[in-house]
Amino acid sequence: MTTSHKISFIIIGRNEGRNIHRACRSVQEACRSDQICQNETIYVDNNSTDNSVEEAIRVGNVAVYKTIGAQGAAIARNVGAQQATGDIFVFLDGDMQLLPGFLKAIFNKRGMLIHPFVSGNWVNWYHNHQGEHLYHEVYRKTAVHKPSHQTVTGGFFVMERWLWEKLGGMDTCLVTGQDLDLGLRSSAMGFKLLRLPVVGVNHHTIHYRDEKRKWESLLAFRDVYARALLYRKHLWRNPYILKRMVTSDPTWLFLCIAIVVSLVTLNIWMLAAYPILAVLATAIHRKREGLKTFASEAAFIITRDLFNLVAFLFFFPRKPHYRVETIHTKETCHA
Repeated sequence: MTTSHKISFIIIGRNEGRNIHRACRSVQEACRSDQICQNETIYVDNNSTDNSVEEAIRVGNVAVYKTIGAQGAAIARNVGAQQATGDIFVFLDGDMQLLPGFLKAIFNKRGMLIHPFVSGNWVNWYHNHQGEHLYHEVYRKTAVHKPSHQTVTGGFFVMERWLWEKLGGMDTCLVTGQDLDLGLRSSAMGFKLLRLPVVGVNHHTIHYRDEKRKWESLLAFRDVYARALLYRKHLWRNPYILKRMVTSDPTWLFLCIAIVVSLVTLNIWMLAAYPILAVLATAIHRKREGLKTFASEAAFIITRDLFNLVAFLFFFPRKPHYRVETIHTKETCHA
């Protein structure tokens, strides 16, 4: 398939040594399968301590850059976009595998992208902490059966350069949730993500509800960054954020309302009802599971809500400082 524009594939990762070779190779194989002639592959490494950089170089035809200092997906994607020479950016995480057929689906017969901001469904391949495959399924939170416009983005998406530059790239103050922020800002400008009912990637990851993963993310405040800062940033100027709050953090929203009502009425009855609501939310999410898991989930929800409240009120991060090292600049454009 002949496209009218050059495509830059921007892959980011940290300590993805077991995955990054597969990610880079999948881009090259998809380009051959879908006959994408004008392309380049860029890997931006977030200061890995494993062999991620060496594995990316070993693939061949991959430009490799490394960020030193502050880390984060927003920083890495911004660096990749700055180094890219294409008119269209395809963003992937280092634990993803691009599938043949998706690239054909996002271009029309004239070789033009069908929408400035587009993605597809993906399949989560869940692994344990030792890297052993457990099972896989379509990611149901964002999956669609017909083309649909969404504000939720995720780590896999395609965007035209002019829209990326108009949005100013990603907000590097956000350690996580930067893709959601991008989707919200783009939606507010009239460009929602167009999600197609085509599986675009396999995503190799530990289950999102894995106890160790959840608590590590929360206690490192990564989960707090994603939620509290997003809500504070968009609450007064973006109508799409309320839906996000209701669907993703109903207990936190109730806690905030309860505090305000208690302060105004000088009555704590609503605030006292918050733990009951948290337990009910746990029951809905963890039905048919053991008491130990139930208690852990309830504790997690309450801890997360309290952390988010503190961050929402008091945490104002500064722009991070980092530098970029050019590791490998082998030309990746194919005529």
